[in-house]
Amino acid sequence: FFLKKSKINIICTEMGASTSYVKADYHKPFAIIIGNEGRGVSEAFLKIATQKISIPMQNNVESLNAATAAAIVMYRSNLC
Repeated sequence: FFLKKSKINIICTEMGASTSYVKADYHKPFAIIIGNEGRGVSEAFLKIATQKISIPMQNNVESLNAATAAAIVMYRSNLC
C-alpha cells in the first residue's frame, strides 16, 4: 500500500478495538480509515493498521453512520 510505503500512520476504526479514539496517537502524518456501517474496515487495511480505534457507544447502539464516525474522529484529531 502507498500509505505504508510512505510511512504514514494508518488509523482504522474497528468496533471493539481496545483503544478509544480519545486516546489515539494522532502524530502526523496519518490517515484515518473509516469502514461502512455494515462491514466496517476491510481486512486489508486492518492488517496494515498502525492503530485500531473505537468510538465507545451505549450498549443498545449497533453502529454509527460512517460520516458521523468520521466527523467525531477528525474533530478529535484536530483535522477540523
